[in-house]
Amino acid sequence: MRGTSGNLDLRIVKTRGALAGALCDILAKQKFSKITIFDICAVAQISRATFYTHFLDKYDLLKYLLDGFRDEFAEIIRLYGSDKAAERICDFMCDNVKFLSNLLKESDNEVLDLLTDFFADMFTPYPPADMAQGAGAEQSVLSRFCAGGLMNLMIWHVRSPAPQREGVARKISCVLEIVGAIFGRDTWPEALPAPGAQRRVTSARAR
Repeated sequence: MRGTSGNLDLRIVKTRGALAGALCDILAKQKFSKITIFDICAVAQISRATFYTHFLDKYDLLKYLLDGFRDEFAEIIRLYGSDKAAERICDFMCDNVKFLSNLLKESDNEVLDLLTDFFADMFTPYPPADMAQGAGAEQSVLSRFCAGGLMNLMIWHVRSPAPQREGVARKISCVLEIVGAIFGRDTWPEALPAPGAQRRVTSARAR
């Protein structure tokens, strides 16, 4: 993505936020593969020329949106603590089914890679627990293993006809137990996701 260094001009922040918010709005209605730059610019009321000043393409914008989610998720976990992690992830998944469905049902490898990186990046800063270190597993392998668990849990969720919130929460708790064992319970919670894809529209425009 272009122009990411230093303190950004407020106009740049607002423009990028408007574009990210527009993408978030549209993703609640249709698959990413069907979305065009024209669609995003029309909703954001920003010209195509301005779009390309800030982003290389719609994938670059999607990465920007996901990076914003990751930052918000980490902050919410810090605020609420690890005890609320499963509940917060459950809220996020149950409240944003259409948004997640339109991303997770994609067959586009670049989108799937961005989503996997999104989850894996949450764990990358955290050293493995003694058990994982003793097994000789590399940090990158462990991060992607945990990312795969969360990805598949979300895929199951959006494909289920009417998943109950309690059942979703139980499955999330199981995944988090594994993550806790791998990364150590005193460090990993700050990296996990939390609710907010729809609220992200507001905060994206404020970025």
